[in-house]
Amino acid sequence: MHPFYENAKLRAEQYANKINQPLEELLGWDCDGIVFGTCRGTAVKSLLFESLYLRELEAYTRLRDAEITQICGFAVPRFVDHDDTLWVVEMGVVSPPCVLDFAQSFDEMHPSYPEFPDYGQEAEDAFGERWETVREILSEFRSIGIHFGDPRPSNIMFAEE
Repeated sequence: MHPFYENAKLRAEQYANKINQPLEELLGWDCDGIVFGTCRGTAVKSLLFESLYLRELEAYTRLRDAEITQICGFAVPRFVDHDDTLWVVEMGVVSPPCVLDFAQSFDEMHPSYPEFPDYGQEAEDAFGERWETVREILSEFRSIGIHFGDPRPSNIMFAEE
């Protein structure tokens, strides 16, 4: 495992000790961070960099404040807690259909917030005939001031058919 992930894992463990909830299995990892389940049925995401943490936290705070638990019928993890020094966000666990991973998102006040987002042909191809549904989801996020910056099938998950 890359040293960035080792450090992120260590910070996740420190957070788990702080909340007195041992980490369970590794739920996933990507270029943004590493995610573990907890004994209380939540997920702890330890971000690799502070900038990613701040984006993730901003999105979850905005979703919580707007009392949004789903977008277009896709579950959004419930914001549980966070730690600014450890760059950790704790959230509820959701099952498909769901939207995950807000570390690449920007709020409407961020200078990189695109006026007219172009997700590119790669994103459209990844979803195929489901792209129109994904566009609706992305549009709903924009309506609450979030530019969802990483639309891919591992982040916008459809229910099994």
